[in-house]
Amino acid sequence: MELLAPGMRRIGKIMRLMPGASVAKATPAEIARNSGAGAPEVMASILMGRRPRSVSAEDRTVAGLGVRIYSPAGLRAGLPLVVYFHGGGFVFGDLRGGDWICGTVAHRLGAIVVSVDYRLAPQHPFPAGVEDCFAGLKWAAAHAGELGADPDRLGVMGESAGGNLAAVVALMARNEAGPQIRHQALLYPVTGAYDSESRRTNADAYILTAADMQRFDELYAGDRND
Repeated sequence: MELLAPGMRRIGKIMRLMPGASVAKATPAEIARNSGAGAPEVMASILMGRRPRSVSAEDRTVAGLGVRIYSPAGLRAGLPLVVYFHGGGFVFGDLRGGDWICGTVAHRLGAIVVSVDYRLAPQHPFPAGVEDCFAGLKWAAAHAGELGADPDRLGVMGESAGGNLAAVVALMARNEAGPQIRHQALLYPVTGAYDSESRRTNADAYILTAADMQRFDELYAGDRND
C-alpha cells in the first residue's frame, strides 16, 4: 500500500534526478562540492513555499557563526524566542532551507526566530555542528532583549538532523547550566542510528533511503581514530 502523498512522490522523483541527490552513491568529491550548497532559492521556494511578506529577515555573523534573524510585523519587546537548526543529514543545507518554516513560525507565533548556520560534515564531523548550535543558542539567549525577545520564553526547533541538534543542545543547556529552554519543537528528528522496522520497510524510499541514512551517520561520526 502506497502511503506517500502523490505530491511528495513527485518531489521525490525530481530529487532523485538531481546530481549527487543520493549521498550513498555520491563520490567524496561530489559530497564535498554539494555540502553546504543548499537548494537554489527558486527550488527552495517551490518545495517549501515563501516566507510571509510581513516577516523581515536579517543576516548577521555572530560569534563566528552565520545567523538569520526573523522578526514578525509589529515588533515589540518580550516576544517568544525560537532558535532553529536546519536539516540535511548533518552534511547538506544552509540558512535558505529553513526560510519558509522560520518565517511562518515568526508570523503565526509572533516570535523572534534565530536560524543558525552550523558547520557540516564531512569537512567538520561531530562535534563541530553541535558546538556551533550551542554557541548560537547561547548568543540568542544573551541578546534576546536587543532582538525584542524574552529570554525566559526560549525554545529550540529543528527538522530531521536539525531535530537531533535541537534535542542535543537542550540537554547541553541542562547539563552545563546553559540557557533555560522552555519548549522544544522536534520535527521528524533523527534520534537514533539503529535498525528499525520503519528503516527496513522504507529502505528504498523516494526521498531518503536506508543506505543514505547509513552514509549520513558515517560522515557525521567522522574518523573515530581522530
